[in-house]
Amino acid sequence: MCACGKKIVAPLPQAAGKDLLGPHTKAMIYALNGFSQNSKTEVQVITQGYL
Repeated sequence: MCACGKKIVAPLPQAAGKDLLGPHTKAMIYALNGFSQNSKTEVQVITQGYL
């Protein structure tokens, strides 16, 4: 924030993606959820130490 209290935001470069995770990490999460039939909560617990 600047001195006047206004929030200043710069645009992201076009090369920067909107996703936080890359394709390999997403594939691992999808595999844990789909193929291994883990719940979303279980996938969170499994990946907590890695992400």
